[in-house]
Amino acid sequence: MLSQSISSGKYCMSIVQVISFAPSQRTGTSKPAFLRAVFLSILSALFSPEARYLALEAGTTINQYKVISRLGSGGMGEVYLAQDERLERKVALKLLYTDITQGADAVRRFQQEARTASKLNHPYIITIYEVGQANGSHFISTEYIEGQTLRQYLKHKTITLHEVLDIAIQVATALVTAHEAGIAHRDIKPENIMIRADSYVKVLDFGLAKLTENRMKLVGRCDPHAETESGVNTNPGAIMGTVQYMSPEQARGFPVDARTDIFSLGVVLYEALAGRSPFEAATPSETIIAIVKNRPDPIARYFNDVPAEMERIVGKALAKNKDERYQTMKDMLIDLKRLKRGLEFQAALSDESEQNLSRHLLSRDVSGPARASGEQGKASAQQQKVSTGEVSVSDAKSSAEYIFDGIKQYRKPVFIALAGIALLFAAYYYYRVTRPIDSIAVLPFKLASESGAEDIGDDITEEVISRLNKISPGLRVMPFSEVSRYKGQQVDLQQIGREMNVRAVLTGRITKDGDNIVIRPELVDLRQDRKLLWGEKLSIKFSDLDLASEKIVAYVSQHINPNLNSGDEKKREAQSLYAQGRNAWKKRTAANINEAIGYFKKTLELDPANAPAYAGLADCYNMLATYGVREPKEAFGAAHSFAERALGINNNLAEAHAALAYAHFRGDRNWSKAEAEFKEAIRLDPDYASAHQWYASYLAAMGRFDEALAETTRTQEIDKLSLIIHSHFGLIYFFNRRYDDAIASCRKTVELDPTFFVAHRYMGMAYAQKRMYKEALEEYSIAVQASKGSPLMRAEMASVLALAEDENKARSELNDVLELKKTQYVSAYQIATIYIALKDNKLALSWLEKALEEGADWLVFLKVDPRFDSLRSDPKFIDLQRRAGF
Repeated sequence: MLSQSISSGKYCMSIVQVISFAPSQRTGTSKPAFLRAVFLSILSALFSPEARYLALEAGTTINQYKVISRLGSGGMGEVYLAQDERLERKVALKLLYTDITQGADAVRRFQQEARTASKLNHPYIITIYEVGQANGSHFISTEYIEGQTLRQYLKHKTITLHEVLDIAIQVATALVTAHEAGIAHRDIKPENIMIRADSYVKVLDFGLAKLTENRMKLVGRCDPHAETESGVNTNPGAIMGTVQYMSPEQARGFPVDARTDIFSLGVVLYEALAGRSPFEAATPSETIIAIVKNRPDPIARYFNDVPAEMERIVGKALAKNKDERYQTMKDMLIDLKRLKRGLEFQAALSDESEQNLSRHLLSRDVSGPARASGEQGKASAQQQKVSTGEVSVSDAKSSAEYIFDGIKQYRKPVFIALAGIALLFAAYYYYRVTRPIDSIAVLPFKLASESGAEDIGDDITEEVISRLNKISPGLRVMPFSEVSRYKGQQVDLQQIGREMNVRAVLTGRITKDGDNIVIRPELVDLRQDRKLLWGEKLSIKFSDLDLASEKIVAYVSQHINPNLNSGDEKKREAQSLYAQGRNAWKKRTAANINEAIGYFKKTLELDPANAPAYAGLADCYNMLATYGVREPKEAFGAAHSFAERALGINNNLAEAHAALAYAHFRGDRNWSKAEAEFKEAIRLDPDYASAHQWYASYLAAMGRFDEALAETTRTQEIDKLSLIIHSHFGLIYFFNRRYDDAIASCRKTVELDPTFFVAHRYMGMAYAQKRMYKEALEEYSIAVQASKGSPLMRAEMASVLALAEDENKARSELNDVLELKKTQYVSAYQIATIYIALKDNKLALSWLEKALEEGADWLVFLKVDPRFDSLRSDPKFIDLQRRAGF
């Protein structure tokens, strides 16, 4: 019977679609449009996997389930109301589309996801009874909820703030349970929230959204989440319904975690209150752009008297950057509950005040009917006098005496009330003045001078916000997406405090003073009449800019609440040492890299299980090989070891995968392993800039220059102020023979920090290829000095001297480099560049053979290095390239 039902129901959906397009006066659909819709619907029925759903008739039996009626359809299959004849109960029976579970891997994935979801046992989560199979089709049996979806609830009812909070708290409670079990819902939307008649909430389809995504990838559809609502007609191939509930990372196809549910719940709350989506747009693609880029209007524009705290909660949930969102659903739930309690307390105080006033005005002496009757007569007479304007002084006096007598009669309650008022005033004073600061807005730092440093203000602001968010869950920090609207504006701090409901504001001004960046941050307490809590002048080198935010956050935390730093002292010290290590490593000189090694080792002394510190050591040894400080085999071997130790502690650490990829690439010349590890690092953390930078180097070495430039551009988008990343464009352009572009990009780096030797190095290489030897030698002179006499820089400078036909100086410098090689490592590859510039091809090839033996780092660029173009047709060079792995 089941197979017959499948056959007979093959074209049901296309018929519904055709009927929905039929011409009518109500819709104004034209006849040609109708015929076009008929044609498209027939094509959809013939070729779309949607046509393969199960249309079961009432009475059809699947195992012990007897179908009663169809409830609706969704992204995974058809949903039916059925009777479990074995246990005599009604169930919701979901029959999955066949293409969800095609193949053994898909079946195993489906069963694993369903089993995981079935382990959730919570009153706000729908219960999964059974996951089964009948006649080749898979089904899920769940409890049947009599009620309506939140979508239907919102359509037929004007919802109150109290109801929104009640629903939100129940949904958040369900999500907390799921997230603690390691399950992200990934498809929170009004269709997946059921509300029973008793206002009890049930969340549907936990853990199964991933199956829908896999199905849509298989069939080539854009919409991974169709609405599960009977009678909903959708345009085949269009994104409908739930694209507006996707988080930015979900919409961009990046890896998601539990924080995607926080964003989706924020969208649901916004829509419930405002009556519209926060990201409304004409088309699905425009909706995705709005999710990724646009800031929603304030809810108060559409919902009267929405509390500022509700605006804040929803705004934080909707932060574009998931690191600026609530980090756990439990944190969001705490704020929702706190808001609900506050509103209930406020309402209770209001009701109690009204009741006390009524009791006072209508109080009666209940000692006997006669007295009560007499008082009633007096009240009636008094009312008549008021209406005729005949109230006398004696009447007023008797009323005052009456109130005084009432106070004496109810002395104890009055005393309690007065004490309560005093306590309220004391609490208010504590709240306004003496309590520690628990909320702060960091306004975009202003640039007084923008010479080559347009992004400094935003970068520091975002970093300070990120660090403040991490120091204490009790400190509410406004996300950058909220404060960015004040950029470049003349603002009233008190007004900002009211709009954002924050206690303190941090502002800052930035100027350039020669090679230094001067930052003047100011911390203001708005509830103490804009009292300046802290102000400082910080003067730092551009290369130390990463440490500026750390210093600012340390000062701010001391002044707003000393308890923010009352945690594990060793852990805080370890974090500080790690940050200093990364800052030193970025400078790339031998002395700085060795300094970084010291910081990372001290970090591990305090925290032996610190995986990022091991990854940092791996990065340091990779750079020691790259910048010609250590023998490549020794340095890359150490990098391998430290990266593996980091992964042994945390296999999901992007920094460790990127360090291992670098060692595979430039140490082993194992192209396949290198590319796989680079891609894994980027998958784990799409915002880890170094992974994109080094992957770009790999792509350039392979001659894939368009991809290399795309990765370098992505790197710069992530880390706008990194000197090494700015310079990296110069290297990629150099290998691509775009020398003018290489020089221009490196010049921008030098404008930021004239002492950064890597930028001068790449400019010198580019000038030399343009035969502008004077300019090339000027750049190398600076590079040699800034790198503290690096043998690598001296060897490259010698090659430029040879190209400039200053053979005496070139050979003198060559002799010095060869002498240095007796006591320390100097790359044979770089010595080969000197001989090729001296037009001694035989010795150049000889030194390239030595480079191959020692595993020289730059051999990976042999295929694209323009300095060896004169050897490209030499059979010995071709053979050497082959042996190098090309």
